[in-house]
Amino acid sequence: IGTLTILPDSVIFTNVPVSSTATRSLVIRNNSSTVQTVTGVSVGAPFGSDFLFLCSINPGQTDTIKISFTPTSAGIFQDNISLQTSAGSYTVLVKGTSFSVIYDWVLEPVIGHNYGNVQLNTGSAYSFTLRNTGNAAITVNQVSSSDAAFVPSNIVGAVIPVNGTISVPVTFTPTLVSNYSATLKV
Repeated sequence: IGTLTILPDSVIFTNVPVSSTATRSLVIRNNSSTVQTVTGVSVGAPFGSDFLFLCSINPGQTDTIKISFTPTSAGIFQDNISLQTSAGSYTVLVKGTSFSVIYDWVLEPVIGHNYGNVQLNTGSAYSFTLRNTGNAAITVNQVSSSDAAFVPSNIVGAVIPVNGTISVPVTFTPTLVSNYSATLKV
């Protein structure tokens, strides 16, 4: 065992969405009988660290440095984290993969729904399915209808995970004898 132990021996970030930040811990353990000091930490973008000041680590104790990954484009990234200490220099490999976020969904059935003949001033309900077909969770921020005779339930704020679904109940209440049609906007 050396004077300092750095764990893990490599820092790996997987599947981080572009323009978001993920963090991992880098733990430095002082194995010596004297106080050791971390004097600097450097790593290139899109990686970073929360190291700001000299850090003294007492014998047998640890300190944690947060390593961050904030990709601005999709791809595979690699660099070395360089630690300067009173016990010498240390290098830790850091890797990251990132992807572009695609928000995509489909309202099913895609052909819509025919409520048929509905008695005046009587509601008839049907539940559409909203399916997340993208690669990131979706938060519903609006549900509306182009015709006041069709009233969707309020699902604003609902989060739909990747490959997940949510029910969107819509009640049709005709007030005049007529043909009705509307567009549901989510």
